[in-house]
Amino acid sequence: MFFKKSPLLGLLCLALASPAWAGLTTYSQLCPTSDPTFAPCGYGTTDASGHSNTLNWTSDVFGPDTAGPSTWEPSLDSDGNPILDGDGNPVLIEIPSIIPGSYLYTQSYSGAASAVALNDLWRLTMDVTLTDYKRSSYLWNWTDVADGPQAPGYYSVPTMAYVQTSSTDEITVDGGTGVYSLSYVFSLDGILTTTDPGVVYPSFCASLYLPGTQTASFGCKGPGDTIPTTFTLSYDDLLFGGPIIPTLNFTLSGILNPLYPSDQDPYGNPVFGQTVATNGDDTVDVNYTGQFGSTITLQKVIVTDSKGNPIDNLTFKSKNGYQYNVEGATQVPFSSAVPEPASILLVLAGGVAGWLASRNRRATR
Repeated sequence: MFFKKSPLLGLLCLALASPAWAGLTTYSQLCPTSDPTFAPCGYGTTDASGHSNTLNWTSDVFGPDTAGPSTWEPSLDSDGNPILDGDGNPVLIEIPSIIPGSYLYTQSYSGAASAVALNDLWRLTMDVTLTDYKRSSYLWNWTDVADGPQAPGYYSVPTMAYVQTSSTDEITVDGGTGVYSLSYVFSLDGILTTTDPGVVYPSFCASLYLPGTQTASFGCKGPGDTIPTTFTLSYDDLLFGGPIIPTLNFTLSGILNPLYPSDQDPYGNPVFGQTVATNGDDTVDVNYTGQFGSTITLQKVIVTDSKGNPIDNLTFKSKNGYQYNVEGATQVPFSSAVPEPASILLVLAGGVAGWLASRNRRATR
């Protein structure tokens, strides 16, 4: 046995544990169709380090129904008795028959998604394959709403694959006057692929968002775009001394170019795209992926003035005690942050003494 459980080991692990961000969450969604009553979506979410999610779906496609031979049956009154004509003969009515459409093929959706959010490392992956997929299975749905900015109607559709990580922390920068800029610098290693960019469009997006503000630092990449090895998300015009709660969001998504139920929207405007009537029976075979599992890493945080110049004698605080690689400021702990190294050594020393004393007492019994 390589390890024995002991109070000393637990104390050591507690003392050396790295503080985390205030919030780390992951979420994923896989939807084979735009109608959840026809094919329910698969979801995965956690506030832990991460999760994976898979969904496989098939549906048989049949040809159109056709009219079969009709039969003639007596018409009955409310009491169930045959209705007679003037000559005393039963009145007959035609009963048409329907011949169900024959089996044509089986369409399928196979999807996988995963998300990991750690202190300074994020991983996102998705992989979706459609085989003999009928285009009318995935539509923009006109939806009426009672009120709201998009009333009286808007269209919405779930993405076929969606993966997100979200990370938050409370930060305070002191020591200056006026406003400052905060920049997060990341390294990136990932790819986006699709076997048919005219049919499905995968994308990777990154954003830095501050609650209560109207704008965010945001950027997206799609198939064919150059994925940078580094990128920066910045926020400007922040007030010194005022705590802020930055939220970092990374997303992967894949959306099949949808069909529309008609050639006009609810306002009567023309829809410039394909419709169910013209392209609903078209089928596609396509695979698309987003592989950012190798990884998205926070390299450093930079504090500057509004013109991008460093400012002297600034302090940078993380309420949750996370240690950033900060340029342009000195990071200092909040009062609620983790103990200083000297305090940790004192705690460990006390723990060692107590553990040894307890061990000696057991040995002398």
